[in-house]
Order: sequence, then structure tokens, then C-alpha cells
Amino acid sequence: MTTASEEEIRQECLAIGEYLTGRPIPKALCKRYVDANGILFAADKEISAERVIVQFVRRHTWTLPYLDARLGLFQPDSLLRRKILLMTAILETTPEFTDAFLPERVSRHRLLLSVVGYGILSVVKLIIGMALYPLAVYSK
Repeated sequence: MTTASEEEIRQECLAIGEYLTGRPIPKALCKRYVDANGILFAADKEISAERVIVQFVRRHTWTLPYLDARLGLFQPDSLLRRKILLMTAILETTPEFTDAFLPERVSRHRLLLSVVGYGILSVVKLIIGMALYPLAVYSK
């Protein structure tokens, strides 16, 4: 297993950014993400299930929400979750994306429906993530 190239990390950045915001992010933000990856994750060079999962997500970006749900419940400090947190921090500090992280005013009725809807969606993502996890880990 080799270390990720700068281009692979850029693609990872674009996938995570779109996952978090629901819209494409400018490639200019990727430089910050790539630089931070070099600093924060430089020591994570060993072959591990965590690195294999990140590589799997790079190849199959559609799996990101599902594996995130699974890792969020069972391995919240995993490499993929730390990378998602890094991208969240970068996006939150970018004026163009701050609106994606600010709360909006909603009625109690809409809030209740949203909570129930997100709860059901989270369970579905978790179930799919549980099924995908062994495939991702053993995909080397």
C-alpha cells in the first residue's frame, strides 16, 4: 500500500466537501485540505483498516455517508471521521459555506418532522454502512 498522492487527497476533499454541503466546493479549498492532511495525518502511514477504508471511499465516493454513519457509532475517532472533521473546520471558516453550518428558524412541527426523518435516515445509513464495512476493510 502506498501513501496517497496529492491528487487522490484532492479528490477526497471534493467528495467530503460535497457530502457535507450538498454542493460542489471550489478546488481552491483543496489546497488547505491537502496541506492540513500532510501535517495532521503524516504519522498515519502504517497499513491499517482505517487507511483501507479511506482508500475504499476514494474509489467509491457514494459509500461515504454510509461508512460515516457506521464509523460515527462504532469508531468515532477513525481516520475517515477525522478527515471529515478537518473538512468541516475548513468549510466552517470559509465565508461562502458558513450558511451551511448556521441554524435556521423552523416551526416546532417542522422541527419534529425533521428530527424523525433524520432519525430514520440515520438508521438506514447505519444499516447500509454495517453491510459495506466488511467489503471496505477487505477490499485491499
